[in-house]
Amino acid sequence: MNTLNKKIFSIFIFALVIAPAHDAFALTEEKIRDLTRPAVVEVRYEISGAVQIPIVAYDAGTNRFSVVPEEALLTGFDETLSSLGFVVNPDGIVAADAVLFYEETLREKIAEKFLNQVFDIGSSIPNSLLETIKIQGRSLVAKNISFAEKKETIRVFGPIFPQGVNASIITTPSFTSVPILLSLPKKNLPSLEVEDSSKGGLYMYTSEGVSSSLKQNFSLKIVSLGKAGSIKSILITAPSYGSPIFDENGKVFGMSGIVLRKEIGNPPISSSEIEKILKEKKLESREGGYNKVVKDAFSLMEEARCKGANKLFRKAKEETSVPVESFLDHYISQCNSLIEDGKSKDTIFGFFRSISNALGILFPLLIGIAFFAVFAFTRGVRRILQKKESQKIPQDKNNRNDNTFST
Repeated sequence: MNTLNKKIFSIFIFALVIAPAHDAFALTEEKIRDLTRPAVVEVRYEISGAVQIPIVAYDAGTNRFSVVPEEALLTGFDETLSSLGFVVNPDGIVAADAVLFYEETLREKIAEKFLNQVFDIGSSIPNSLLETIKIQGRSLVAKNISFAEKKETIRVFGPIFPQGVNASIITTPSFTSVPILLSLPKKNLPSLEVEDSSKGGLYMYTSEGVSSSLKQNFSLKIVSLGKAGSIKSILITAPSYGSPIFDENGKVFGMSGIVLRKEIGNPPISSSEIEKILKEKKLESREGGYNKVVKDAFSLMEEARCKGANKLFRKAKEETSVPVESFLDHYISQCNSLIEDGKSKDTIFGFFRSISNALGILFPLLIGIAFFAVFAFTRGVRRILQKKESQKIPQDKNNRNDNTFST
């Protein structure tokens, strides 16, 4: 390697050495949402049929509730119960809150709907006691409901399933199996992996505060739960039931849900409970190809390597069998703008620009040194050639003189 090449090579090594190191990679809340949201779904339990609802009376004098014998309301019903859930394996396995499928949940829903028709509360009840008595009466109605006919359908909706798909139950819902597993007729899905613990911040999804028109488009709000301490310290409310509780990397450490029915604000379902149900069915949680590739793309985007990031964003679309364009296309547009502006480090212009930014005022100085080195090298070569030429001219004269003398 000649002197000039050594000097230029040294300049580039110097630039790489003193370039500042990147901070630890951390996703913004927007990117966390676009990484995880495709795997979060709405589970709808659609039940219809015929039901016999008892007539219940309340005696204010004795403060007793009773079922009126041989009297009942026989009617049809058509109910839809819903909660959130999430894909836990890219082969179409969904984890959801089992309380959605308890028969008691349906009984209470029907009792609440028909309460005014079947509960004789009387007219002498003080307003201060009215709500308490209604709750107790509804509980008795629900307990004594009997189903004459029942047809069930489970449908899963979400941004990746805008028209919904049918699902089947893998595990039987019970109070001892808190999460329930569903199977979808789809493969290669975005999926979230279950982990044991997290040291980072935690998030979950909720429909609370989202307008009903947006809910029809499966819009959810991401909620920050702060740093992970004990997951049992997190309080859960109904609009988030079934949501994964996850960290910045999309790893799941629990699920929003009620461990014991009727308890409001319960701690969430732990990751160990989810893994236990999976193992019982010889299944495992696994991160989807979409999620892995998108995380790598975000990492390159963080480093302003947009050409590579765009390649991965396009690959992420190929990694799944469902539409994910709405989560990725705006990042591709952002990267295209950075590439056009010469700010992407994995293009030639962007590479030199990044070196310039890293070196600051040293960059033009080093460029000047490089040009000076080229100039000095060229001048040196020219002097050497001139010296050789000057030594060659007298020698040629001597040779001509010798030839003349010989003649």
